[in-house]
Amino acid sequence: MDQFQLCPKPPLQLHCSHPFLKPNPFMHNKPKKVVVVPYNPKWVVLFQNESLRIQETLGSHLLKVHHIGSTSIEGLIAKPKIDILCIIDKLSNSFALKECDYDFKGELNLPLHYYFRKQAAEIKYNLHVVEKDHGFIKLNLTFRDYIQSHPEAFKEYADLKKELIKDPNSHQKVVSLFSGYNLGKDQFIKKILRKAHFDGDHVSFCMHTDEWKSYHRILKSNFDTPLPEKENHYYFVHYKGADVVSAAHLEIIDEKKAILRSIAADEQFDKRSKDHLLDFIKKWLKNKGSYSLTGL
Repeated sequence: MDQFQLCPKPPLQLHCSHPFLKPNPFMHNKPKKVVVVPYNPKWVVLFQNESLRIQETLGSHLLKVHHIGSTSIEGLIAKPKIDILCIIDKLSNSFALKECDYDFKGELNLPLHYYFRKQAAEIKYNLHVVEKDHGFIKLNLTFRDYIQSHPEAFKEYADLKKELIKDPNSHQKVVSLFSGYNLGKDQFIKKILRKAHFDGDHVSFCMHTDEWKSYHRILKSNFDTPLPEKENHYYFVHYKGADVVSAAHLEIIDEKKAILRSIAADEQFDKRSKDHLLDFIKKWLKNKGSYSLTGL
């Protein structure tokens, strides 16, 4: 299956020395068993208790907190990890979470998304922190709510999980950050988003095979042509709903200067999509520091 192929190009942005993009600790193909367990009603209580601790720590900076991921869907089998979505006024305020034992892990595959993790006595917590206009919010809530309210989709998702667990590829870090198990769910998630008429915008670093294919298609470059293997090169894809509609290549030259090497969009989304992606990149750069952007 295509989603289990090795990425033809390493996700170079993870090699950036900037602290917001920590080196990826999973750049290997060492097996790591993915465990899926029956639904546990205690997950709701664990989320509620943890969300209170987060609220106490972040105070007025926290705008909203949501339980997301499979443990948030009643009755669904899941990996025993609580995923929490925190909407915050400003990303930099999230570092206070270290006070309640969360480790900051960087942006991972999503720019302007801060990922924190904590291993508690009972369970592991994955904390996703974004500001209020981030596309990650609507995407995750749409998928969660659709699965919870549509029994046929619920069953299909549970069956897919059971099948993926049987596949040896599911227990490999096939593409840097992602296990085969997670990549195996990608097409199903996109199908559900389309059924739910999800049309939100969200931006990702270009990471796995399908995204690289879209990147090269939109920029009309050769899929097999090597891209610059240097630090501070960043490759972005912009999704409209479940489909990639624009892409960009950014290079950070030094602490003050960045160059937009290329940006393009599918014809029917051309101006709006490029404007959205460019505005997002500018916001991402502003969050990293004071940069002048050239090459527009």
